[in-house]
Amino acid sequence: MTKKKTIPAKLLALCLALMLTVSMALTAAAAPITSDNQSGTITVQGLASDEGAQVSVYKIIDVHFDADAQQPYEPVYVWNAAVANWVAENYPDYIDEDNGNAVTKAFNYNLDAKDKKDFYVALGAVINTLQTPATDAQTLAAPDYAVDFTVEMGQYIALATKAGSNYDPASANLVPTYNEGTHKWELNPVEVALKGEGSSIDKDVQDPDDNTVAIGDEVGYRLDALIPIYPGDAVAKRFTMGDRLSKGLTLDPSSIIVKVGNDVETAKTVVNTDNKYYTVTIQDPTDLEKGGFDIKFNYDALVADFEGTHAYVEYNATVNEFAFEEDALGNSSYVGVNTDPYDDSSYDENPGEDKEIYTYGVTVNKVDEDQNPLSGAEFKLYSDADLQNEIKFVQTADGTYRVAKADEEGAETLVVDSDGVLNLQGLDLGTYYLKEIKAPGGYNLLQNALEIKLTDTDKNGELDNDADNVLTGIQVVNSKGFNLPVTGGIGTVLFTVVGVVLMASGVLLVLVYRKKRQNSDR
Repeated sequence: MTKKKTIPAKLLALCLALMLTVSMALTAAAAPITSDNQSGTITVQGLASDEGAQVSVYKIIDVHFDADAQQPYEPVYVWNAAVANWVAENYPDYIDEDNGNAVTKAFNYNLDAKDKKDFYVALGAVINTLQTPATDAQTLAAPDYAVDFTVEMGQYIALATKAGSNYDPASANLVPTYNEGTHKWELNPVEVALKGEGSSIDKDVQDPDDNTVAIGDEVGYRLDALIPIYPGDAVAKRFTMGDRLSKGLTLDPSSIIVKVGNDVETAKTVVNTDNKYYTVTIQDPTDLEKGGFDIKFNYDALVADFEGTHAYVEYNATVNEFAFEEDALGNSSYVGVNTDPYDDSSYDENPGEDKEIYTYGVTVNKVDEDQNPLSGAEFKLYSDADLQNEIKFVQTADGTYRVAKADEEGAETLVVDSDGVLNLQGLDLGTYYLKEIKAPGGYNLLQNALEIKLTDTDKNGELDNDADNVLTGIQVVNSKGFNLPVTGGIGTVLFTVVGVVLMASGVLLVLVYRKKRQNSDR
């Protein structure tokens, strides 16, 4: 029979220190291991955006250590009884069932980062069904956004849950290390960071009560992100914010302002001399599909000089000539952080919810009294009932008229096309007045301007009249020829009646006169 080799204590200590790569840092003095004290502390560290997350730690690997003899003994690491069967069924290479469910080298030393993550995610998904020893859940809260668990030595996974967020399990090794100075085995407290989607960003227009615009309007936006809180010894502390504007919006780079505070009303503007606190990268403005900006913060300088939990980015964009090519003008904002402050590859960008704005249009159908289309009519559109404020338009290649931008001259007249249609685009909600200045040939010019109302009573981006933000079916009817009294009308009839009465009266008088003479002659 082959005799097992006894591994020297120092070599065991080295193996313990190298076993299971995890994110951890020393946060307090180590405690010597005794027969009465074989517990230590695991600190689960989150970010400000993790506030409210519920965290528990679950033991998955036991450590064999004889406190009286002050010696680890083989097998040093064994799968906890609650998870051993699951490991054997799903990952048989990681367990030696013939050696007391020992953890094999395939798991200890040969596992790459992806395989480790896959294993912990799979185990985390079923951990609650395995009756694994677990601590009571604790809630991450300000100001530290960290929770401490006092547990027996071993390997644990930390699981966090929070509505709207997804977290990967984070592993923590609370294992003995040998102190050369004291010649004692100790349990060093460990710290592990939550991994996964733990950052968020909000975006709004600076005038939240108005989400409708016209071409040429300037729209103010504001991004709001929680500033991450990284441990003091963190080596990965990236913090970024940015936005990608839709094709229908043109960014004004000079308008970008950064503020820091606990709320937007009291936030202080960050004066960014020599890019001390952040750098801005403006995306190619000629790339209409990817325009926008990125802001990379100098995290240490920012948190050292400014107090507050939120970073705000304010900026303006102008509604341009491409606005009506999209049903809604959206933006794709994001915030980027390191989800593991000890691993730079853990950088992750979390998108925010788009804040959409809308612009509208009108389709005018020019018809005769029999609903036949009429071409050739010309109009002007005004924003006031007195017809003093004319709205200028630019005609596009397809014949549509869009609202002119500030630097464009604009069309003087709006001409109905050969199909009797006039398309107007890029309008805000409101009341407009369409004045006909030239009627189709042979038809009468309309005397009064036509009132057109674009309404959106519920402010949800759905135009009441049409889901595509176009008010269709506005008909403008022209009559043909002159409207004169009909021949033989009331005037002629009146004269005829009077004449007949007079003639009848005259005949009656003649008859009366003749009868009186006949009587006098007798």
